[in-house]
Amino acid sequence: MVAANPTGRVPTSSVVRYQNQTDKSTAEAVASSLGISTVSQMTSISAPIVAVLLE
Repeated sequence: MVAANPTGRVPTSSVVRYQNQTDKSTAEAVASSLGISTVSQMTSISAPIVAVLLE
């Protein structure tokens, strides 16, 4: 997981994204620990797991 500012299309709510199916369970655990309900796969992200945190 990395810290960075989002670029391109920014989601309207916090989300955890993962690149590969093998990262899904880790992404779900990250989302749960951050209180985020949305987890989605996106192959074009810059790291295996990315959390986008919005207020």
